[in-house]
Amino acid sequence: MADQSPDYKTLFLEEQCRRKAAEQAQNEAEQAKNEAEQAKNEAEQAKNEAEQAKNEAEQAKNEAEEKTRKTTLPEFLDACHDNLYSGLTVQTDATLSTRGDPANANNKLRPEKLLLWKDFPAQQAAIWDKLMGSDFALERHFTSLHTLKESGEAIRRKMMSSELDLHLFQRTTVDDPVTSIIERLYDQQILRQEFGLKGSIQFENHANTLSPETQLESISSMTISGTQRRRSPRLQAKAQAQDNSVAAPRAPTARSSRPRADQFCVYNTSTQNTETRVAAFITEYKPPHKLPLGYINEGLGDMELEEVILCRETDTPRDHFRRLMAAVITQAFSYMVKLGVKYGCVCTGEAFVFLRIPDDPRTAQYFLSVPKGDVGDTTGWTSDLDGTNRLHLTAVAQMLAFTLQALQTPPRSHKWRADAASQLNGWEVTTVHLATMSSFACHLSSSGGGIPQLALQAARDRRISTQLATKNPTPILQAGGNLHPRASLAHTPLPAALRRVRVPIEDKVDSIALKTAY
Repeated sequence: MADQSPDYKTLFLEEQCRRKAAEQAQNEAEQAKNEAEQAKNEAEQAKNEAEQAKNEAEQAKNEAEEKTRKTTLPEFLDACHDNLYSGLTVQTDATLSTRGDPANANNKLRPEKLLLWKDFPAQQAAIWDKLMGSDFALERHFTSLHTLKESGEAIRRKMMSSELDLHLFQRTTVDDPVTSIIERLYDQQILRQEFGLKGSIQFENHANTLSPETQLESISSMTISGTQRRRSPRLQAKAQAQDNSVAAPRAPTARSSRPRADQFCVYNTSTQNTETRVAAFITEYKPPHKLPLGYINEGLGDMELEEVILCRETDTPRDHFRRLMAAVITQAFSYMVKLGVKYGCVCTGEAFVFLRIPDDPRTAQYFLSVPKGDVGDTTGWTSDLDGTNRLHLTAVAQMLAFTLQALQTPPRSHKWRADAASQLNGWEVTTVHLATMSSFACHLSSSGGGIPQLALQAARDRRISTQLATKNPTPILQAGGNLHPRASLAHTPLPAALRRVRVPIEDKVDSIALKTAY
């Protein structure tokens, strides 16, 4: 029987089915592979997202901790300047500011000379080096960045327009931070001994805190009138002429030794015994709308006070600014002599005029610090940068070093205070002088928008940034004791708006006008 021929159709169909099945199996394998790859990628992505979330959470935690954790000394100084002190704004509308004479120095003990305190930067730098060279600078003791930032927002909402505003601003931005640093320094045995710390410091204005009772009694004997203190030949001749023409008036009563509302004494105090405290220095507060930065830059410089208080018809506006600054410094100087402290400061918020009385009380030394200008837009300090910065020029750092310098200096003896009172002349202003100052102030008030506006113009024209404008170059200290690139500022003339002012001389002035002249 013959073989049957193959069923090609069946074979073809079977082969076709096998191929389809193979292709399907291959496709399914590819799909499974792709799905596995996708699952792997998704798992990798999920892992990366989880890692990123973990990192973000860690970063957020670190940022939160950084904001709320205690700060180191450099961090604290930088944050105080950026968040607190830089928030200072001055009310320039005279109708919204307090009025009054910032320079009533009548009958107060005055120096014979004002001279630049040339070694002030070096002395500040020596103290700064001791602080920054210690482990204390790296320890976290101070207010958090978050708290400082919130406090700064409140400061920026307020414009300074009164003595009270200045006191509150100064206490928040400078006094309290300095006190906090000194209290932490006291916990460091080596630094406590180095700076002679008793525990803390107090900024006080109360009448019964001027000095211990025994000192008050001795101070009260230092009359600033009558014959117990010498007078200059010019004033003696003037007094003799008055005695020849009119009956001798009753001797004026000595001014009280109690501080005025704008005078504060800083004490080195004990944390264990509140009765143990030693006067370190005094601070005289003058609101910046009454003593603008432009006035300080034009008026502060080396001077012989006997010449400055002598008023002439040819006096220029700068002569009046110099007389104004001499009177302001005399107020602080007289308080320093009576209290027997070597150091003092005139503070406007914008500027600090640091003062020192050498052993010879006839000379007062000054140095001007303008923190905003000295520091610039930023302190230049960062947490990971160990290079040059300007932290030492901030308001808190300058006042801290100055305070530590003063705390190491014992008060002067009663003999020194009595001898000084007998050597020094009083600030005696003639009627012509008062008239000129009053008419000068009134003229400025009625021209160019008033005194504050002219002062601001003077400030802009003079590039108020680093130190005082005097004929003598003023050294500006940089970190490490080097001179700042802007190492001196030569005297610059008054802007044209002020040079055009002519000051008339009057014979008499209403006392009420004098009180509101500034």
